[in-house]
Amino acid sequence: FSIAVLFAVGSSTLIAIFIAQEKRREANALFSQNFATLLTLGAVITALVLLFLEPFAYLLGADEITLDYVKQYILGIAPFSVCYLVSYNLEVLVKTDGYPRYALFTVIGGCLTNCVLDYIAIFHLDMGVFGAAVATGISQLVTCISYFVHFFSKKCTFRLCKFRFDPHLYARILPIGLADGVTELCTGLMIFLFNRTVLKCIGTDGVVTYTVIAYVTTIVINLMVGISQGSQPLVSYHYGKEDHTGCQKLLRYALTTVCIFAPALFLLVFFFAPQIVRTYLSHAGDELIAYSIGAFRRYSVSYLLLGFNIVIGGFMTAIERPVPAICISVGRVAGPALFPGGFRLCHMALPADLQRLRGSSAEGKPPSGTVPGRRDRQRRGAGPRSHAGEGGGAAGAAPADRGGTANAVPGAPGGADPAGDPAAKLR
Repeated sequence: FSIAVLFAVGSSTLIAIFIAQEKRREANALFSQNFATLLTLGAVITALVLLFLEPFAYLLGADEITLDYVKQYILGIAPFSVCYLVSYNLEVLVKTDGYPRYALFTVIGGCLTNCVLDYIAIFHLDMGVFGAAVATGISQLVTCISYFVHFFSKKCTFRLCKFRFDPHLYARILPIGLADGVTELCTGLMIFLFNRTVLKCIGTDGVVTYTVIAYVTTIVINLMVGISQGSQPLVSYHYGKEDHTGCQKLLRYALTTVCIFAPALFLLVFFFAPQIVRTYLSHAGDELIAYSIGAFRRYSVSYLLLGFNIVIGGFMTAIERPVPAICISVGRVAGPALFPGGFRLCHMALPADLQRLRGSSAEGKPPSGTVPGRRDRQRRGAGPRSHAGEGGGAAGAAPADRGGTANAVPGAPGGADPAGDPAAKLR
């Protein structure tokens, strides 16, 4: 998805500038060249993933328990790599063409198609993880076909044409799209780094708490990205016309929207944190829920600033200022990446209840409201339980939506009873 964003944002920015400058021929050539490049890139990705299937599975965090499930999911989703790249690229270009509602309804249709096909493949055809992957891929194919209908219609501003490949275009496309690609990549990377660091410094209960936070944060990030990407084509168009007043007005509109949404989201999360946490941790003990609510409220303060760096970074991208945009995007992940020791300081200041939770986990005693995991039972002499029904969720959740990376907790101790252990249930 980050690769799709990389090409989509860069090409849409340049196409909007070309249209504003009434360079229709250049816009058509760029659109056609980018489309052909994505088709080729998607075919290469599919071939590499199928050729190195098992190494890719281990790279995604598979272990001896989940390896078969991950491989099945990859086998089902890999043939549709082209659809993932093309569908998002066309979605952004449809909005650049002036039809945002068409893109919205197409995305909604693709999501509904995914839900229906998942239900049929899993519950009626009994295809398991492989069926879920194929259903997700088909839903992406459906969105591609819908976008093709638009671009082959008469109302489309730019269309496919014969072109002469110009590699110099990517010297402009890739730096522009890199900032948004890094933003998308950083979302998953931040979750990965936080999971690893929290697991090391706090323990499994800390990972459970952060998983809940990561789900909601992904929604907040996507809302802010929507504001940013909604304004980008318009900003690029006015920038191409050298209408700097129009660019500044659009930036004010976007920042005003963030000023409204950011406090509203913060207050919503702060006051409804208990309900949100209990929705995810319905089987957890009162001690873990109480800590998760407090941590969620503290983390929600970041929502007040999150939207501003996303919108400002998107504005810089739209006016072909990739360096400050990339700096803003990288800055969001630089803290957790460079200063993981900060979690040690946070751990020293943790309330006594979480210290007790971690101490219980370290001694092999389950915290309140949880059921001992496989490792604990083996330590006491009990045989391991069957894993016939494990592994499908973590592998199958991420491609179905753009924020699904929080589902898997890489490196977390696995095997707990999903009926009682919140960490195993979320994984």
